[in-house]
Amino acid sequence: MMGHKIHPNTLVLVVDAEGASLGKMIYSEAERLADSESLDLVEVSRNKEFVVYKIMNQGKWAYERKKTKKQKPQQKNVTKTIRFRPTTDAHDKETKLKQLLKFIGKGYSVNVVVLLTRGEKSHPEFGRETAQSICDELGDQIRSDEVKQGKAKRDITFSFVAHPIKGIKHAKTEDSKDHERRTAKVPEHAEVSR
Repeated sequence: MMGHKIHPNTLVLVVDAEGASLGKMIYSEAERLADSESLDLVEVSRNKEFVVYKIMNQGKWAYERKKTKKQKPQQKNVTKTIRFRPTTDAHDKETKLKQLLKFIGKGYSVNVVVLLTRGEKSHPEFGRETAQSICDELGDQIRSDEVKQGKAKRDITFSFVAHPIKGIKHAKTEDSKDHERRTAKVPEHAEVSR
């Protein structure tokens, strides 16, 4: 029995564990009803006319409430950004594409931006070609939007958003394969050649 002390003959409004109203009854009767069900009688609200009590398992209710408060709100629609330039070196481009595939593998959408600055702005076709080549390189591993031209301050951008394809497990990158190979245990009975 929880809540404020109340006279046993006070008329209260009682609600059962499922939320159905049991109507008005004397407090002592509501208390007996809660005890017969091995539950607690918890004060839910108090107004001028009636005090409302609910028959419930207060320990379970408090636990569920605490549990829902602790749960982190899940981030939805998180988009990562990876920038390229038409002059990006082949090795750097390869590294950025690996990172992009890691993000896609984790379920993130990736905003791919090709940035044109200074003299590059006089040849916007290079930016569009670079963005299209990146999209083509990724091929069937992603679902992508159309390449769009935009502006960022004084620069020109070409961008598209790469989305993960549901149901496709992306292949592990070279880095993770190397890590697995380095950390693999050699069986005890295996001979080591020198």
